[in-house]
Amino acid sequence: MDFVWRALFFLIFGPLIVGIALQVFLALMITILPWLLTLAILMGVAAGLSAGFVIRRGLSRRGGTGAPPELPPGGSRVRRPRGVDQR
Repeated sequence: MDFVWRALFFLIFGPLIVGIALQVFLALMITILPWLLTLAILMGVAAGLSAGFVIRRGLSRRGGTGAPPELPPGGSRVRRPRGVDQR
């Protein structure tokens, strides 16, 4: 008879406990998710700005050829030894 009471207890209060746990989980997600999205957006903006500064620093100034100063005026060429078949 003790088994029947335990089974009845879990059948009655099981859905209640699951419902309360789901409600607590959803409340936590609703409060935490906007903060996570904001943090992700800020990280993307910071990465984009830093990449923009790095790229801008690597480009030449006005009136230049557009290539970095260490490259020849025609850009970077690949030099191959003579006699190598170019496929």
